[in-house]
Amino acid sequence: MDEKNELDENLDLPVVNEGEEDSTDWKSEAQKLRDKAIAQRERTKVLKNELKELRDFKAKAEVKPEPVKTNEPDYGKLAYLHARQITHDEDIKMVNEESERLKLPLHAVLEMEHVKSRLKTNLEKREAADGLPSQGNRSGARPKDVEYWLAKGGLPDDQELAEKVVAAREKQAVGKKFADEMFNN
Repeated sequence: MDEKNELDENLDLPVVNEGEEDSTDWKSEAQKLRDKAIAQRERTKVLKNELKELRDFKAKAEVKPEPVKTNEPDYGKLAYLHARQITHDEDIKMVNEESERLKLPLHAVLEMEHVKSRLKTNLEKREAADGLPSQGNRSGARPKDVEYWLAKGGLPDDQELAEKVVAAREKQAVGKKFADEMFNN
């Protein structure tokens, strides 16, 4: 193949010394050179096509198919996060997004200080929200249960609790001919 790629430097031109008559048929020499050039051009075209095919083949071989993305979570990652006591959906989402953004594995992301602090802040917020009274008012530290509503009178907004209060009032009224207080609600 090296012989085909090398240019033919030997043009086989006749040598004419000074003082001698030139009897060379230059037309036939030009035709020979033209034929050589055409043959060389054809070999170059063939080699270029082979090179292009080789490059296309390499490009196709290097292209890796992208993994199919589904809506299902990666259960391996989810199990790892649960093992590390990260179970809240908001925390899992934050850690996965950070892992994808930084293109790092989960264990490396979980060792980063900013991720640790965000997880801790989220946990503290959830714990604080769990400790707040359900009605949001701070007037009573007393839990709002059946006894509270029996003593206060009236009915709560919560349907289940209201049913329990009514049932408790009915139990108290059993055996009494008249109620101690009037029932309006």
